[in-house]
Amino acid sequence: MLPSPIRPCAAFAIAVLLLDFAAPRSYAAVPTNFVDEVVASGFAEPTGFAFLPDNRLLVTEQRTGNVRMVVNGAATSAILTVPSLSAAANERGLLSVAIDPRWPQSPYVYLFYTRTGGALRLVRYTAGGDLTSPTSTNLTLASPYLLIDDILDLQTNHNGGALRFDTGGFLYLSLGEDASQCSAQDPSTLRGVLMRMDVDGLPAGSGGPATRAQLTPSDNPFVGSSDANTRLVWAYGLRNPFRYEIDPETGKVYLGDVGDATWEEVDEIEAGNNMGWPFFEGFASHSSGCTPPSGFNPRAPIAAYDHGDGIAVMCAGAYRPRPGATSNWPVEYWGDVIYGDYYTGMLRRISWNGSAWVPEPAPGQPNGTDWATGLSAPVDFHVGPDGSLWWASQSGSIRRIRYTGAAVSVDDRATRFGTLSAVSPFSGGTDLAFALERGGRARIAIFDVRGRRVRSLFDQTLGPGARRVRWDGNDDDGRAVPSGLYLIRLEHDGGSAVARALRLR
Repeated sequence: MLPSPIRPCAAFAIAVLLLDFAAPRSYAAVPTNFVDEVVASGFAEPTGFAFLPDNRLLVTEQRTGNVRMVVNGAATSAILTVPSLSAAANERGLLSVAIDPRWPQSPYVYLFYTRTGGALRLVRYTAGGDLTSPTSTNLTLASPYLLIDDILDLQTNHNGGALRFDTGGFLYLSLGEDASQCSAQDPSTLRGVLMRMDVDGLPAGSGGPATRAQLTPSDNPFVGSSDANTRLVWAYGLRNPFRYEIDPETGKVYLGDVGDATWEEVDEIEAGNNMGWPFFEGFASHSSGCTPPSGFNPRAPIAAYDHGDGIAVMCAGAYRPRPGATSNWPVEYWGDVIYGDYYTGMLRRISWNGSAWVPEPAPGQPNGTDWATGLSAPVDFHVGPDGSLWWASQSGSIRRIRYTGAAVSVDDRATRFGTLSAVSPFSGGTDLAFALERGGRARIAIFDVRGRRVRSLFDQTLGPGARRVRWDGNDDDGRAVPSGLYLIRLEHDGGSAVARALRLR
């Protein structure tokens, strides 16, 4: 069972809800033209899942320590049982899995779990067998390489524990504050943080632990710190960040931070952000007894709900369609953030209206507040290759919320959210042209091919129409960027468009 809120006032409600876990609830209530359905079942308290490029699934089980596959809708026996697992508590065990995006050239599977001896372990396994066969159950995991094995796990709760890759190939890991709330304001403790790691240069085969320097990207926000732990941190000031997703269009992180006595919150996170715990819970001040750090300037959440609606937030991230998918959600969902609650089983949807994130109701949703209800212990989410929102139920199954209306193509977004073009190739600067169908906030940023933002170019609230803006070829510090291919992203009213420009020197 994950995650335990550890609140005496909620103990009775939790006990009642736990009785439901032995028998999964009925299918979720979802809006018109959507259906919630089982993909595979028979798992023992699954905590996470990840797609292989050939669409097979790897699924982790919390207390058995097993990694299992889903092939053609059927669950296999364990292909790996992690050693030295410590799982005798609600928030300990095998917590997350991620697949190296360079698969099969880099056939690596990353696992995060709590180990015996009171520590957190991040480990890479090398896959063997059929690496690119969508119908094969022949996959093995061997040759463990330890990335991190020395972060102390002193308390049974607040371990966080989600692994995600961004589009640049960097690996993120969320860590709770280990029930030491003041530590969340000190990145050097690696408590209450979101880490970002470069795993591309690690040696093949077994070994480790890696040094902090081996894992540190050169463009992390605190890379200039004298502390090796701090240099690995992307954001901090979190309590128990159990689940999040990275928006592939913008690189922003949408994260659910499990609250304390009153509020659950959903955060939008960018490099270097301090999310405010333990001085804020949701939008409200929180009494902590801790001393704010110098220059304390926390970022507010984008949504929050009180414990009348749920007590353990789970964030599914920003919905994005998949090229060639058969069940993409309609265009009006693109860029909207979906989040829900582990205990009450609701899902909610918020949309960017040009100045704020606001609830966005859909026809046929079960009530005026919730986009969906009746999810049984949702514990992990991903948009699948078919465009559906897939989710893991700790009741023992992998499920998906599938759109059943008219087919939706990724090309449909241009007519609604805007167009963007750039003069390419270019040598000095380049002219960008963009058009918006409707008014709202428009932002343009420049990224290199590894997904690293080099320039925030434009951020204004505009009316509809066509416009031009010039990029002078410099980064945010006024330095000329090197020759190469650059990605230019326009974000508008929850949607986006991308152009490419080649710089010649």
